[in-house]
Amino acid sequence: MKIVLIIACVAILSLPFVFESASTVSAQRSKKTAQKKAPAKKSTTKAKSKAAASKSKSSGRSSAKNRSASKGRRSSKSSRSSRSRSSASTSRAIFKERPAVTPATETERELIVSVPMAPIRANARFDAPYVANARLGTILKSSEKNPQWFKVQYLVGGKLQAGWISSANAIEMDASADKQALYADIAEKTFRADMDFSAASTLHDFLSRVPVPQEISDRTASIEVKRIESLRVALGRIGRNERNISPYAEFIKEHQSEIAVSEGTGELLVSSNLFWNLAEKYRALSSGDIIAWAGARNTLPSNCGDKLNCHLFNLRMTDAEYLNMFPNGQRSPEALGNISTRLGSVVSDIKEKTLFKISEDEASKAELKSLLTELTVIVSRTSSGSKASVLAQIKQVGEAYR
Repeated sequence: MKIVLIIACVAILSLPFVFESASTVSAQRSKKTAQKKAPAKKSTTKAKSKAAASKSKSSGRSSAKNRSASKGRRSSKSSRSSRSRSSASTSRAIFKERPAVTPATETERELIVSVPMAPIRANARFDAPYVANARLGTILKSSEKNPQWFKVQYLVGGKLQAGWISSANAIEMDASADKQALYADIAEKTFRADMDFSAASTLHDFLSRVPVPQEISDRTASIEVKRIESLRVALGRIGRNERNISPYAEFIKEHQSEIAVSEGTGELLVSSNLFWNLAEKYRALSSGDIIAWAGARNTLPSNCGDKLNCHLFNLRMTDAEYLNMFPNGQRSPEALGNISTRLGSVVSDIKEKTLFKISEDEASKAELKSLLTELTVIVSRTSSGSKASVLAQIKQVGEAYR
């Protein structure tokens, strides 16, 4: 019992120490927690000073990093803000410079006039007064366009003026476009057999100025053929009493080497050699056949009357010349048929010899023999089944007029 009482007394006496120690530990823990949350303070003890210094140093590095990161973020934000302001400023500048929306575009372009004569008008209206005329092939600069008109610049007295040309009368020239195809298309659309002198001579002048490349093609052939045909139409529009009047006199003089004059009517004709030379140039292409047939249909200047040699020469230089170049060409059956028809007229007159005559001199007979020999050789080279009858006709004429 005494022992129990002694132990109880000791326990009671020890309670303040236990409570103090617990409260001390609790206070220390609270202090440590507060120290973690609160900024480091100076301490009088070495341990606390070192801890505070270490913590302060660490906090300083952390703060420096935070300041640097904050500065970087501010710099990045400032940069983005600056770029945003710059972008907005640029956008505003572009917007200010952008022209008002109109039906026309403001792109510089080159045009080529595609009709014999195109009026340039003061305004983009068909009822506006015209201020100038642009000939076929004229190159114009344009900076404005709408669906029906081009605004163009043109020279008047050495001064640059502005006007409007209908989009139906001009074609935009793309730098990458095939110019030969463009010229051929203009020639095809512009040419008409019933053109007047002004339109025909303008087309001929344009096609004479078109550069022809060394490499031959069906397109370049088309251009060159249309040049000859437009010359033929232009000459056909000049009356006999107009040949000494401008502009006809100047045109005839300029092209006199390409012109033949009909012995019977005095009509101005295109020389057939223009077709034959061109057909020879394009002989390797299908265009050569077409050109040769055009040459075979061209009117010759001679007025033969009853001269047999003259008739045979014309036959030799038309249908027979076509067969000479293209013995089995697309038109060879037709050409052979034309030869047979014309020789048939001579054969029918062999007995009477009133429509076809020949001089009795040796030179005329030698010429006749030469012409008939050439015809025989040419017809023999064809593969047509009707050539045997034509060769028989040639033989009959030779026997009758030898």
